[in-house]
Amino acid sequence: MTQIGQATLPGWITDAVCYQIFVERYANGRPAIDPEGAAPWGTAPSRGNFMGGDLRGIEQHLDHITELGANLLYLTPIF
Repeated sequence: MTQIGQATLPGWITDAVCYQIFVERYANGRPAIDPEGAAPWGTAPSRGNFMGGDLRGIEQHLDHITELGANLLYLTPIF
């Protein structure tokens, strides 16, 4: 067995407040580009529906995220 050294974390991480976003469900900033068959915004999420959330929607809500105290975004995979 080999021993692996401890990871060195960047200094800024100690003050980070992370906000995780599932992009597809967070906010729909450009409804005009929604995939065909996208569920209307506000529909209860299910395994098979899409809402059309996008990066523009996140951008439009950055003030709110900042007000919550978050200074680090963790985005789930974007499809």
